[in-house]
Amino acid sequence: PPTPTPPKPTPPKPTPPRPQVDRTPPPRPDRTRVTSPGRTLDIETPTPPKPAAGSKALAAAAKKAEGQYKSREFKAAATSLRDAIGTSTEPEVKALKARANDYDTIGSNLNAALAASGARSTEALAALKKAIAADRRVGGEHQQFFRGKIGEVAPKAAASYMAKQTYELAKSAADDAVNVGAGGSTMIEGVRRSLESRAGEFYGTALKLQKSKPEDAKSLARRITKMVPSSSPWYGKALKLLSTASSGGD
Repeated sequence: PPTPTPPKPTPPKPTPPRPQVDRTPPPRPDRTRVTSPGRTLDIETPTPPKPAAGSKALAAAAKKAEGQYKSREFKAAATSLRDAIGTSTEPEVKALKARANDYDTIGSNLNAALAASGARSTEALAALKKAIAADRRVGGEHQQFFRGKIGEVAPKAAASYMAKQTYELAKSAADDAVNVGAGGSTMIEGVRRSLESRAGEFYGTALKLQKSKPEDAKSLARRITKMVPSSSPWYGKALKLLSTASSGGD
């Protein structure tokens, strides 16, 4: 009988190819992608520095800042100068930095004074005095404006210091009012009278302490000289007491 033909073996099923996974990391933020032969690299490329401003650029910035200053845009004026200065090493940089600081001082202290001008008149006065001094250094464009503001708050500050019995500061605030033309206010006149009265009381106490507690007597006499003007009779008496105490006389 014929030999049976063996069955042909079933060929194995081909294995499907595995999907290719892209393992290239995504680009990082703020990085420049650089391709080189054979591979892709992520290289951090630094931002090139801004070129330092020259004299012409600084002069243009100074002119812009001056216009902002005249418009009472004090913070903007300071920023304009500082942005322009950058890393510049021009000879005028030192003066421009000082001017920028003064612009900033004017703006900061004006804002502080406006915020404190109600119940905190003493703080407002201190801030306005810093602002007017800085304004004077950069040309004095706003002197009249600041004098007006000081005239509004100085009498209130003097009365506030008087109520707190800080007599020397009360006298200083009254002087500030006089310096800007506000010395004739009723409030300032009242403070001046009160200071004269307290100076008289201090002098009487100092006389009593002159022999038993000479240092206390001299301390009161020194306070008197800071409480009243040199035209006050108590001022002259206080100086005489100090002179006598220093010489050891009666």
